[in-house]
Amino acid sequence: MEQESVSSISTFPFYVPHQVIDLAGLMKLFLHEVLPDNVEKAIYADTDAFFLTDPALLWEEFSHWGPNIAVSIPYHPNLVIKEHYNASEICSCIMLLHLDRLRSVRLMDSSIYRADRSGLHPPALAPPTFTALFGPPGPDGYQNAMLGDQSYWWAIVSNRRDIFNPLSYDWEVTWCMLDMYGTSLGADGISENDEKNALYHLGAQWGTTVVVPKLLHLYVISQSITPPYEG
Repeated sequence: MEQESVSSISTFPFYVPHQVIDLAGLMKLFLHEVLPDNVEKAIYADTDAFFLTDPALLWEEFSHWGPNIAVSIPYHPNLVIKEHYNASEICSCIMLLHLDRLRSVRLMDSSIYRADRSGLHPPALAPPTFTALFGPPGPDGYQNAMLGDQSYWWAIVSNRRDIFNPLSYDWEVTWCMLDMYGTSLGADGISENDEKNALYHLGAQWGTTVVVPKLLHLYVISQSITPPYEG
């Protein structure tokens, strides 16, 4: 697997649009190759994300998946940013990855995969999804992937919904986006009705109306940027 991942990343059309995106972040696309073959499933969380509840509750999400689902990422379709090719609709800060299934579909391309003439394995899944969203790569890679690995994950899950299971907002409460939690949270003696009024509410698409924070993402970066949304 180590040889495959090195071969994959060395042939990946890589472009760094700014300092927030780097090669280390893109390695999230290769976790199924980097981790040992006996690791079947994994939870990925950014280092600035903190569990507010038992992570075992998140692990239970795997038990609700269909047989083809390979990845689950928080999905917020109301956050549309066209200049980012709508990659803002997900957040790869927290992910559930079925590593065995990502291996079986050969998620990322590799010179080793391309040299395989046995006909026993499928072609890599991801490259056609990248081209479908961004167009063909230029000499320096896909220059429209402005959100780094998140842009590539969005290309994958938006074009291959059959392997994608949206993860509830509960697992991606971000301090700077959409006022996801209320100022009254934690106040002693507050009534249940008053508490509900301060919580962030979703539409009926999730089957529930109130976000119950289970993971807090601080969204810490190493430089000052002006995001394309208020926050």
